[in-house]
Amino acid sequence: TIHLILSPFLDTSSENKSEIFEMVLRGHKSTVRTVCFDPVNEQHLMSGGVSEGVVRLWDTETGKIITTYQGHNDAIYSIKGFPQGQRFVSVGTDKTICIWDTRQQNCAAILDASAFQSMNDVSIPPACPNGEITGIGHSDGTLTMWDLASQKLIDQFKQHTGEIRSISSSSDGKHRATGSFDETIVISPTLGAEPESILKHDDKVVCVKWHPLLPILISTSVDST
Repeated sequence: TIHLILSPFLDTSSENKSEIFEMVLRGHKSTVRTVCFDPVNEQHLMSGGVSEGVVRLWDTETGKIITTYQGHNDAIYSIKGFPQGQRFVSVGTDKTICIWDTRQQNCAAILDASAFQSMNDVSIPPACPNGEITGIGHSDGTLTMWDLASQKLIDQFKQHTGEIRSISSSSDGKHRATGSFDETIVISPTLGAEPESILKHDDKVVCVKWHPLLPILISTSVDST
């Protein structure tokens, strides 16, 4: 299930600041690995399950499923929305990249990534001067860069010796950060291969995330930090 929680401390229209509103979204039949709000339409939420291979579009006002999309045939590990809204991209263990358009009933496009290992995370820069460029982190430490407009692979890098668990783009779209099970975080230009900085944890890096507005990067690790 997905629990949608409205914090009264963030809801300026709420007079009762002690009551927490919670809605449970039911529809997946296995572990829900990833969720993503539409960057433009705050009422729409996309979610992906581990063993179902389906992406669900939810109406968070009613808690109802709007559409169930078929496209993947294995676990979905990551979903991210295009900055312009209405479209999403998802990746997982079936080595395909699916592009979804909430205005359609079917998958808008499927890109073949079978030449690479399974995918853990995908990132779309919020502002990219070179068009619809996305970075994908793979289980063997490879990072692939794709142009979603032309639906083509544009580059690939091997900056990690362990699987890339997380990838994130800075708010200005100029930098990306990847976190790996090799205990390192690599910060690079969005379209470049040469690292600008390599940071170190004492154990596997689980997640990296840029601040939505500021040049601040957060990382989490198995080392309890």
